[in-house]
Amino acid sequence: MRRTILFLLAFLAVGVFALALQGCGSSGDDSTATDGDNADGDGEGESDGDVEEDPFADLSDADLIERGKEGLATFTYGAAEDYFNELLRRDPDSSDALFGLCLADVQHWVALVNTLVGLIGPTAPPFPEDEAAAEARRLARRVGRIMAEDDPTLTDPLAMLLDLILTDLPKLNEEQQARLAKLKTMPEATFALTDFPVYFKNIKMFSIRGEWDLADVYMLDGVTQALYAVLKLIGSQDLARAGLVHIYPELIDGLDITKLPAFVATLLNNYETFLALAPDGAASTMAARDALAASAEDVLEGYAAIEAETDDQGDDVFVIGPTQFQVKQLLLKGAFYEYGGETYPEIKVLWEGADYGLKQSAEQLRADLAGEAGRRFRLQNDLLVPVAMLLDLIRQTITLEQLLASLGIDLDPEILQLVDGISAKTAEDMPKNIISFIKLLLFDPSAIELDLDAYFTRPAGLRDALPNWEMDPNKDDAGFLTEYECARFGFGVDELSKAVSKGEIELTLDDPFGPEGEIQVTLSAFASDSETPYDAETITLTAVEGKVFRFAASLPVATAAEDAEAPASGDGTLTLPAGGVAKLTAAYIEASDPEAPLTLESEYDEEGKTERVWSEGLACQEDTSRDGAHFAAASPYLFTLPDDGPAELQASFAPLAADGYPGPQPYLAWRSGSLNNLLWVDLDKADLPDYDPADYGFPSGPAKTDARSMSLFLQFLLDKLGNLSL
Repeated sequence: MRRTILFLLAFLAVGVFALALQGCGSSGDDSTATDGDNADGDGEGESDGDVEEDPFADLSDADLIERGKEGLATFTYGAAEDYFNELLRRDPDSSDALFGLCLADVQHWVALVNTLVGLIGPTAPPFPEDEAAAEARRLARRVGRIMAEDDPTLTDPLAMLLDLILTDLPKLNEEQQARLAKLKTMPEATFALTDFPVYFKNIKMFSIRGEWDLADVYMLDGVTQALYAVLKLIGSQDLARAGLVHIYPELIDGLDITKLPAFVATLLNNYETFLALAPDGAASTMAARDALAASAEDVLEGYAAIEAETDDQGDDVFVIGPTQFQVKQLLLKGAFYEYGGETYPEIKVLWEGADYGLKQSAEQLRADLAGEAGRRFRLQNDLLVPVAMLLDLIRQTITLEQLLASLGIDLDPEILQLVDGISAKTAEDMPKNIISFIKLLLFDPSAIELDLDAYFTRPAGLRDALPNWEMDPNKDDAGFLTEYECARFGFGVDELSKAVSKGEIELTLDDPFGPEGEIQVTLSAFASDSETPYDAETITLTAVEGKVFRFAASLPVATAAEDAEAPASGDGTLTLPAGGVAKLTAAYIEASDPEAPLTLESEYDEEGKTERVWSEGLACQEDTSRDGAHFAAASPYLFTLPDDGPAELQASFAPLAADGYPGPQPYLAWRSGSLNNLLWVDLDKADLPDYDPADYGFPSGPAKTDARSMSLFLQFLLDKLGNLSL
């Protein structure tokens, strides 16, 4: 179930990406797809064009517009681009050509996303070399690039994908911005279309019908600028292409999310520039910030333009719907889902609600990026709302079930029914229900805030916002450093029966606070009717060479005969009482607090089972004092970087004092606990069990995270995720 949810989240991210890809560049693709499969019209090896004669010589400007619109209506966007490009060549100020090229590229880019989903999604095939080369050429033609036969990306879909994202797509987006900027200087220009279909895979999602005008130009530029911000953020990081290409086959071969941390840690370990700031990364980060600010401004300007319109709105693409239940909605006109044998002519888009809305999010984003104090971008109000709006658009068009089926993803029917059955009185219902759902199952999303202005004005590599990593000396492979604040015994109930059968108990102990060399442990066995040990033996555990904080030893074990007298403790053999063991305890003196022995115990029932197994992963006993001396020592596995400058400029790590919270998960050694000043959390709202922030020195209300609060919150969240039984 967890993997299915992760697939769903990945798909939603791709869906946002697809809706945002609104290009206005020109390309030579001559696709003739009319059923949504986006097939390229050229055969492999064919030229995209050298022609002997001008194919447009006998066509008037009106003919070009008519045929271009026919191309848009049949999803043959390549042909439409050709006609509108010719019109623009004849008249560089033609608003029809500019509108037509923009809308042709909407279809063009959605088709491109369809192909990319096939490369990176959960149903991605393991491409043979010749098929990968064909995919590479097809995508290259779509962005107007001719690939040489010896181009290395021909045989590697991921290398090709990275080239597209880092090189081609930003260029097309910049062309898009220029054309939209020119349309903004033509406030009276309009462009009427009777049918503008959008396909995903082989599914016709919807068809927009109406007159495109200045308001739509602003809305289109809003998503264009948002896309540009995403592309520039990706481009600001060094992606170590060789390393990504190396692990790509493993990632698509039955995607196992549990392997991802090890993959990333291996890349970080083997490629010192992976996720470091790229050479032009600072400029790219600031460009992303400017684009996000422009996106928010465009969305707000677009709505203002809709409000200012005084002509008949009956044939417009976007119109302002009636206010219902304190919710103001935009209505997108066209042909959408069928109900009662009729095609529904509009879908609802949330603009301004009682609690959430696109307007509120745009205003918040603009204020945050302007550096206004206290106006941080909010997870609940501003990030979850667009995701919920996307879900609602899917629900109102082709349904989530049909879309996931086209991707080869199976989702629990009950979840599909829940999503599709959510009340749709207003467009605000879906965000409200999604937020309530997360709050019920996981945590209060209002606890998380993002300071985008602080993050963007301190450009840094993502590498410096991750936990520390190195070769794990206990596992002999790369991994992220984690640390439990309590000792961990490698002994449990499963090994007890084996130990008795072979006459020996093997003990291991991991303790970062232990002394160098050796640790003495007293192992005691108890009969069911006694609180006094039946036998107790002290064993010396010695440090294991090459392993960090690990100690080990073995102790002979035997079972007493019926009616035998209690053995003498200290004879070197742990004797278990006849008839079964009630519990075993292991006690030792910790170097950090010689006056307080630390004891771990396992209790056994009549069948020999135990409620507490000693193993790696058990951090502490439930009654372990959280504020005892054990937690006061500096933890050698917890490090952080100062937040007073770009993280990658810091050369050394300072130990961070342990906070004494014995959660069920290990702490991660974050290099920058605030993710370079990005992340804020309100631990009061996080609803942590039996927790008062003041007890551990955390302030009340929203506060910039550090390595302790970040790990504390993640411990709680991972525990909740592990307990989900959907």
